[in-house]
Formats: sequence, structure tokens, C-alpha cells
Amino acid sequence: METSGLFQKPPTCSHCGVSKHSIESCPTAQATDPCCLYCQLPHLATDRNCREWNSQRDLKKIMATENLSFRDAVIFKKQNQVTSAFSYSNIPLLHIVTNLTNFKYHA
Repeated sequence: METSGLFQKPPTCSHCGVSKHSIESCPTAQATDPCCLYCQLPHLATDRNCREWNSQRDLKKIMATENLSFRDAVIFKKQNQVTSAFSYSNIPLLHIVTNLTNFKYHA
């Protein structure tokens, strides 16, 4: 049984936000400014500086690392709880902890 086409969503244009066509075939791409799908400000939906895009990314990270539903992840984020997701800024701390773990006290 072929299932490859059953679960694919139609493309959504990152320029105008309309489903069923991509930015390459957008009829308004040359005539109008882009409109972000997430915040409705004039930038492409793929702009990684979009506040709402970053917020959604953070929620997805919380959902994955904390095994929470979307609703619970929103509550988790609003309460400013720290996620157990790995961050590259933790690498120096990881090195210190590893050195302390391997440290042997000689009296």
C-alpha cells in the first residue's frame, strides 16, 4: 500500500501565506510585500528573526524535551521554567562537571 502522499500537507507560500502554492509560483510575489504567516508583519515566514517563529520553535523544543502537550508547553514557558533541552552554551559547564567528576581527592 502506497502511503507517501497520504500525510503530506499542501505547500504553503512563505510570501503570502496562501496554501496550495509555493513561493516559486506565488502570483503576488513580485507585486506585494511579503506577509509573515506567524505574526502578519512584512517579512517572509521563513525569516528566523520573527519573534513568533522563535516562540513557536521554543514551544516545540519544550514539547519534545519535556514530553508535554502544546497547551502544557505554553504554561511551562509562561512560568519561565527551565527546560532540560541541551544548549551549546552548556558545553563549558559540562567540561567543568566532567573534570570535577573525575577528580580524586588524595589525603
